[in-house]
Order: sequence, then structure tokens, then C-alpha cells
Amino acid sequence: MKNGMFIYRGARLIRNVFPSWNHELEIKLIDLIRTADEQNLLFVMAILRGYEGKPFLHNICKEIVKILAIDSKYLQEVEVILESTGVVSGEFGLMEEYKRRKDEIKEWLNDTDNKVREFAQRYTSNLEKMIASEKRRAEEGIELRKHEYGVPDSEKEDSEM
Repeated sequence: MKNGMFIYRGARLIRNVFPSWNHELEIKLIDLIRTADEQNLLFVMAILRGYEGKPFLHNICKEIVKILAIDSKYLQEVEVILESTGVVSGEFGLMEEYKRRKDEIKEWLNDTDNKVREFAQRYTSNLEKMIASEKRRAEEGIELRKHEYGVPDSEKEDSEM
């Protein structure tokens, strides 16, 4: 079995054993991160991906950011972990989720660690772009459906008033 598959299956096992977050698990994962071993880091990040970017992941993600070089390819993986979502609903559901993620990361901008602050600035900037993109996408989708299927009578009446 390839190492990547082991990481994936091991991460799924952890997620199944700990469906809700556990403080002891967090401590163990931080210990693995602090070894600065690449395999340990990949394993921890695979585990974190399964938790849909929940705020309880922030402490661990900060620890990852602190040990990585500012230009590390793994910082993008941390962004993916933080922006992952479960199911969202509504035209603007994903946009609202990105806004929530942006609010959740605000405190990182004042962190004592320079790497954490720089990461937060870059991540916030990326979220702002994704928010704008999702807003455009949703609005265009609404307009396209209006064009394809017509405007409901209730909307026609509102616009005539």
C-alpha cells in the first residue's frame, strides 16, 4: 500500500473514532506537528481535512503555520483545511460561509507570531476574492434562470410598483 493511501485511510480512521473534537487528540496532533517531520505533518493535515474547517482546528493550523517556511507549499493545504465546508444551501450559501471563515480568522491578524499574521493576511485576501467571485456567480446564476424561465409574476408586480 502506498504511503498516501495509508495517510488517507489513517485520517479517515481518526475521524471515525473521534467524530467530535477531543482535546487529547489536539495535544497529540500538535506533538506530531512539532516534530517537523514531513510525514507527520502530512498525516495531521489529512486528519484536519475531515473536519470541514471548523474553528476548533485553528490552534492546530496555527502550529502548522508556525513551523513552515513562509513560502512552503503546505501553507496552501492549511488554507484548504480552513476553507473546507460541509453542505451549504441557497444561492449565496458558499459566499456566506466564506464570510464566516473570514470573521473566524480575524484574531490571527493580531497574533504574536509573524508567520501567523502573514498567513492570515494572505488567507483573508484570498477569502475576499472568493467571496466576490461567489457573489458574482450566484447573481449571474439568478439572472440566467430569470432569462431562461422568466420572472415570476410576484417579482413583476414588485418591479411595476
